[in-house]
Amino acid sequence: MKPFVTLAFVALLAACGADGAPEAPASQSSAKTGVTISGCATAGIVVGAPTTGGKVTC
Repeated sequence: MKPFVTLAFVALLAACGADGAPEAPASQSSAKTGVTISGCATAGIVVGAPTTGGKVTC
């Protein structure tokens, strides 16, 4: 068990910085910020067959 833990620790440390030095992300001054949510969600129990041609209120 002890060799496995040692090997896992060494593998974890070896992965640090494997892709090079950290770089800051590119500036995104024209990007919109915030969260937008759209769509429809329902929950509950439906009894019976759905009606056709009815008004969709979702």
